[in-house]
Amino acid sequence: MEQINYCPILKAKKIKADGTCPLHIRIKVGSSITEISLKYSVTKDDWDAVRKRVKPRNPNAALINAAIISHENNIVQIGADLRLTGQVITAQVLKMRISGGNNNMTLLSLFFKHNTDVKARIGNDFSIATLRKYELTKMKLEQFIQSKYLVDDLQIRELKYGFILDFETFLKSTQKLAHNSAIKHIKNLKKIVRLAVQLDYIEKHPFDAFKCSVAEVNRNCLTKDELRRLIEKGSLNSRLEVIRDVFVFCCYTGLSYADVAKLNRDHINGDGKDELRVIIIPRTKTKSNCRIPLLPVAEAILKKYIPFTKADKLKRLLPVNSNQKFNEYLKELATLCDINKTLTVHIARHTMACTVTLENGISLEVVKTILGHKNIRTTQLYSKMTDIRLHAEMNTLILKTFSNKNSNPTLCK
Repeated sequence: MEQINYCPILKAKKIKADGTCPLHIRIKVGSSITEISLKYSVTKDDWDAVRKRVKPRNPNAALINAAIISHENNIVQIGADLRLTGQVITAQVLKMRISGGNNNMTLLSLFFKHNTDVKARIGNDFSIATLRKYELTKMKLEQFIQSKYLVDDLQIRELKYGFILDFETFLKSTQKLAHNSAIKHIKNLKKIVRLAVQLDYIEKHPFDAFKCSVAEVNRNCLTKDELRRLIEKGSLNSRLEVIRDVFVFCCYTGLSYADVAKLNRDHINGDGKDELRVIIIPRTKTKSNCRIPLLPVAEAILKKYIPFTKADKLKRLLPVNSNQKFNEYLKELATLCDINKTLTVHIARHTMACTVTLENGISLEVVKTILGHKNIRTTQLYSKMTDIRLHAEMNTLILKTFSNKNSNPTLCK
């Protein structure tokens, strides 16, 4: 059980016009830290930094010190009550209880509680990647609140529609985020405020009218020629050869980084004698099953790494580096193969959807199953009309409609 630590402090850097500095109590429980304002201010000379009390020479010393003692006792009592009832104890929860209950719940306190709940459910219905996204949004909110309002946190009931507009501007200007990246953080913020409504901290969602519209993105993929150059590239060192093989495998299976990293023998179905073997694996992101027939190129790569699989304790099928290193080495590989694109595993997934399947006439329904999408509208985002598919379909139209000269209409002179 986490120990509750608290300490009265003088905010020496926040000097007011009269030369005094505000007094706070800092609370720390495990990794969670917060502060409570005591609503009093004293000069640096009137503060005893060792005893953490106001010196007797200050005319309000007795009153302020009594308030400090009262807050300290309150922290201890509330902490004991929370432990007795088996509730989660964080610095933010203590601050909320001391400040007076639900009506004084703060935005970052609730965000912290939400993230704590997500962390507890990792491996069940949340992933570490999801937690990291929420933590990043919380960090950007902290930076925004401190820069805009000059405070550490805001009470949820104080939030107005202008807050989300200012947060969007902060993300796009100060943080230099693109529109879609900013919208992801705003969606996370709206979820937290929606949670506040559900928990009766506020009656109405102040940001309900804000529309999180996402700009259409050009989803890059490799062309057939680029994919061929990548596959046929020789004279690679062992490090880049492994990276190339894993990337090409993703191009022919559509697996994400998280899914190819955990791929093992148990995910392969069939013996490959009478029909293609199939990968059946739940997507890390959505938990929906992918069913991916193993094409010859993918089969050849798996065969190449059988010795690795036999030696690997987890029986993984491919030696996958960390995501950071993998993307770093892909940049090097792209340069060697004269590919003027930023290679990522997601580009490999796009390549499977567009170049490998859709351009060869595979239906959207089949591609949806391979990619593990829950909704075909998601698959349609990958199915951009490439030049090859456009020309092929127009040539079919020409052959069907204009091949017979007698049936062609003649322009009037």
